[in-house]
Amino acid sequence: LLSEKKYIPTRIINRVEYNPLFTQPCILFVYWLASQLDSGELLSQWPLPGNISGLELVLSDLGKSISR
Repeated sequence: LLSEKKYIPTRIINRVEYNPLFTQPCILFVYWLASQLDSGELLSQWPLPGNISGLELVLSDLGKSISR
């Protein structure tokens, strides 16, 4: 994924200061999940309901949006 989307590490670094999701080591796994799953399915199983905005940023980076 990172070899295809070389901008992802920069986006993660830029978001660390204002979104706690991007400080977590699992953020690369979140990107991978978002690239593999339908966004609606990912949203329905998202374990951090207080941080939907972080998920939206990840999906946006991958050219996806949340389908509710």
